[in-house]
Amino acid sequence: MPQKQGLIILLSLFVALLAACGSSDSSSSNNDDNRYKEVKNADNLGDCSDENEGDSVYVASEKMYVTCLNGFWSEFTPPDTDTSAGKLNIYVAADDTIPSLSKLISCTYSYDGWLVFVASLNSYMLCEDYEWVEYKPKSSSSGDVESSDDNESYSEESSSSRRAQSSSSHVMTRDEILGPCTMANSGAVAMDSLDEIRVSGTDYYICRSGLWISADTYDMNTHGWSDTTDGAFREGMWSTFIFNPVSEECVTEEDSYTYQVYVYDRGWRVAKRDELCYGKACTAMTGGESIVWNGRTYVCSDTAWRQENVYGMDKSSFFASDVDYGSLTDSRDGQVYKTVKIGTQVWMAENLNYADSLEDVVLQDGASFCYDYDSDNCAVGGRFYRWAAAMGLLSKYNNSRADTTLLKSSNHRGLCPEGWHIPDTTEWNTLIATVGKGNAHTLKTTGAWLFYADSINAATNTTGFSAAPMGTNSTSGVNSQILFCSTYQTYYDEFRYFSLSYSSDQLYSGSRDKDYPCFIRCLQDAASSQPEPDDPIDTDDSGETENN
Repeated sequence: MPQKQGLIILLSLFVALLAACGSSDSSSSNNDDNRYKEVKNADNLGDCSDENEGDSVYVASEKMYVTCLNGFWSEFTPPDTDTSAGKLNIYVAADDTIPSLSKLISCTYSYDGWLVFVASLNSYMLCEDYEWVEYKPKSSSSGDVESSDDNESYSEESSSSRRAQSSSSHVMTRDEILGPCTMANSGAVAMDSLDEIRVSGTDYYICRSGLWISADTYDMNTHGWSDTTDGAFREGMWSTFIFNPVSEECVTEEDSYTYQVYVYDRGWRVAKRDELCYGKACTAMTGGESIVWNGRTYVCSDTAWRQENVYGMDKSSFFASDVDYGSLTDSRDGQVYKTVKIGTQVWMAENLNYADSLEDVVLQDGASFCYDYDSDNCAVGGRFYRWAAAMGLLSKYNNSRADTTLLKSSNHRGLCPEGWHIPDTTEWNTLIATVGKGNAHTLKTTGAWLFYADSINAATNTTGFSAAPMGTNSTSGVNSQILFCSTYQTYYDEFRYFSLSYSSDQLYSGSRDKDYPCFIRCLQDAASSQPEPDDPIDTDDSGETENN
């Protein structure tokens, strides 16, 4: 019997000891709900990322529960774990909060010592010696930021500089400046009218996940938008500028920046000017697609609309389908060129592509070349010639005046086929008078010239002259300009050129150094003894004439 009583006493003491231990544990932690993981302090939480989205943790040193939502650790009260109390992230400083490093402005003298909380990184950046450096503060019970032992460079001086923004020692929190940010007003936009929050470089803020986040134009215009159909357009929520189109199809560059329209391209982005012009987005998913706008072809490449290079076009498309063309066969190399009669003149309807440097020594030493030095380009657009070579003269005459014994005042053949010649200024002016001033669009091939403005008429090529924008030298001017040779010397080392441009409705002239390349358009000799061009060519068939 005594032994039984002793056993009961021992069991009672053991139970009491267990109870005492349990009481001691409960007094050291308020984590009565064993559903949640417990960490000693906030430093042990780690980042709130996609991997732990929705996780809930008890922070013992703070005696509070937090849950990971949308990249932020936010406090909540169990058991209602689905509702955030809307309090600031326990790491967040009172100075400033930005969503990502891309929103961080330059670390200048004005911001020396400032702390910025980067939400996407769940960490601080400190402006020190004109550079933003990572900084890890400790959280205190009062919610202020204390310097840690690992950040000796964060001195009292820099702390004072950080707080110098306020006339008092108190640094206002965003909730004090903008009002409370709670789950109830998530998505609300507020303005920092007191100009107390300055590091983010903006006066506007969006309430998101219990935090006021600095908001740029993009943030404000697209806040809350969800994914949608690729290439869809949508006006910005905060766009307040008037949309002033230049024409029915196009907007000015200034309007495209002030009037914010967005397009869905694996995410929302600002629509580009050309996308607004053409009414179609060029996205990562539409690469290689083409459109025709205002008689011009554009191809989607690297999420940008680019006009098709004239040298990549089918040469037969340069000629007008409703014009009766003649033809000219060059007896020197057998090449066949289209010709056209405009008024009393008969012109070649394409640029000369004669290149026999053995027969004509004037073509040696770079006197003639193809665009981008690619012979395939010459087959499309003809050749560039330096002035002396075009006239059939030695290169020394690019730097000296050729007298009348070398250069005829009219019907100077130059490199043209027999019976044809390089036009002089009088003959170019005759062409201008025939088509009329301000009607250069009648000389331009369709579908190749850049758009400039509604005031410049789109190319029509009603004359059949078929001038294409082949460029002004080997590397520039393509799709925008072309220069033609004339026999006239304006100075000993300059010549008179005639030019067509995308930005003008005039066939205009000017002077350039004789070394500057030009294209040759041969004109049929006016003498009655010269034969007429060959029979007209039917351009409605399969296309371009055969070049040997």
